[in-house]
Amino acid sequence: MRKKISINTKKLAETLLYSIVPPLLVIFLWQLCANFNLLNSKICPTPKNVIGAFFSLLKKGIIQKDIVASFGRIIKGYIEGASLGLLTGILLGLNEKADRATKTLIGFFRPIPVMALVPFFILWLGIGEKSKVALIALGTFWSVMVNTTAGIKNVDKKLIEVAELLDKSKLIIITKVILPAAKPFIITGLRLGSSSALACVVVAEMFAASRGIGFRMSFAREMAQPDVMFVGVFVISICGALIDYIFLAIQSKQQ
Repeated sequence: MRKKISINTKKLAETLLYSIVPPLLVIFLWQLCANFNLLNSKICPTPKNVIGAFFSLLKKGIIQKDIVASFGRIIKGYIEGASLGLLTGILLGLNEKADRATKTLIGFFRPIPVMALVPFFILWLGIGEKSKVALIALGTFWSVMVNTTAGIKNVDKKLIEVAELLDKSKLIIITKVILPAAKPFIITGLRLGSSSALACVVVAEMFAASRGIGFRMSFAREMAQPDVMFVGVFVISICGALIDYIFLAIQSKQQ
């Protein structure tokens, strides 16, 4: 028992070492360069100034409201995009004809950057919440759909053959054999979709928004406040890292 606790403690220490030390080292070097005037403070503030800007926004309650606004949009868009991506991915993965019929369309539309579609979404859906949520949903959709399709196509055919020999229904084969076998791909798609959602919310909020991390970064750029811009970048980065860690933990439990 003590040996097991010792091993777990060692693993935790190693994880913390590899997770915390590199970012701290980067911050240390960043501050060192600033101290020796190797960086232009007008466009690249010191870590001390960025931390000061963060606590200033925190004290005023601004950053909390921006985070709530951004994550409200992310949750809505992510749920819509992930749900549609899962359903579409399952359909294309199970139906070879549907996959072949849509391959050209998917290959045409998927590489288009979300930023290039912003004017169209504003034109079609207005400058309100609908256009922002739709952009996030679209960014999430592609990652989830592509990985779900790939996961289903990569399921071992022998598993399906055994289930068919046991005279299992199509629904049972899909829910009890195919989807569980494709779970690692699906979780990866959901994980990548969350990263896309974070990127898309920043882009969406830079256009016609009055609250949110993306809006705060855009407004800070106009007001020549690089320290506030860096605050926005770090908030998104930390939130993304936490979400990524959650998905990695889920993946490790599935293995």
